[in-house]
Amino acid sequence: MNNCLFSSINKLILFLIPWFIIGCSLHYDQGLELEQEERWAEAAIEYRIALLEDPDDSKIREALTRMNILVAQENLEIYQQYLKQKEYHKAYRRLEAAMSQNPELVEARSEMRHWWHLLITGKVDLEFNRFSSNLRLAEEMILQVRINTTNRKLL
Repeated sequence: MNNCLFSSINKLILFLIPWFIIGCSLHYDQGLELEQEERWAEAAIEYRIALLEDPDDSKIREALTRMNILVAQENLEIYQQYLKQKEYHKAYRRLEAAMSQNPELVEARSEMRHWWHLLITGKVDLEFNRFSSNLRLAEEMILQVRINTTNRKLL
């Protein structure tokens, strides 16, 4: 009985090992296919998943780095399109993405300097409409604006 159980377990292990090995490289292989199709963002996602499954694999890490550089360049181009269309919120998000994917991208760093100035000197508009009832919402309201400084200074 023990030999039969032992034999069954061995067969099961021998059957599962190849599937485990194939499963580990599935995302990497999918990333390679997407990369050949020049679908950089999707390839980067697959490589990121593959790296999570095998964080010590240098070829996966290199592939992800390669894709992040290409995706960052794409995001920078989309950023410039959004700027032309005056969709500033979307443009800024694309610039942030490009910076996180490739912090060495010189054009993105240069553009971000412009945004830091704009964000610091930005404007805040508040509007309170009166309700038709006589309810008072608050006796006093305080507006605090925090600037990203080292001492977290309040204005």
